[in-house]
Amino acid sequence: MPRFMQQALQRWRRLGGTPCLAQLAALATVLYLLLAGAPTALAQTIEIRSAETAPGGGNAYPLQADIRTVALPDEWARSRPGFEGPLWYRVQFQPLSTPATGELMALFIEHVCSNLEVLLNGQLVHSGGTMTEPYTNNCNHPQLVTLPSALLRATGNTI
Repeated sequence: MPRFMQQALQRWRRLGGTPCLAQLAALATVLYLLLAGAPTALAQTIEIRSAETAPGGGNAYPLQADIRTVALPDEWARSRPGFEGPLWYRVQFQPLSTPATGELMALFIEHVCSNLEVLLNGQLVHSGGTMTEPYTNNCNHPQLVTLPSALLRATGNTI
């Protein structure tokens, strides 16, 4: 097992004993963007340590909302005390290399509570279940989200 996966598994186990974070804290925990070449190539990893957050529902990041930058992992009880409702996390990144055809790229979300959807450059690439009550409960279940290389840009990508 690659070292980054062993480290992520250890972090996930440590989080298992903590209370669930608020809904959609998925991107508030450690995020890994994996860029891997051929099956024999070593994976390239980007560790994302902060994100912009904004409250609000809808199908697009709410630009007119109370946007805050938070360190990851984020715990709503500290960063947004008393907040209930949907919260967006937005991260901008550049791939470590230009994506090649057939190259495997993924986003590893170590911890989420209770549910999440992932958009890559405005396109839905993953849904963990229903985003309305009753919410799908993905607490303490890590998520591995495939990022289609056709949606990645050389610069200016947003998750």
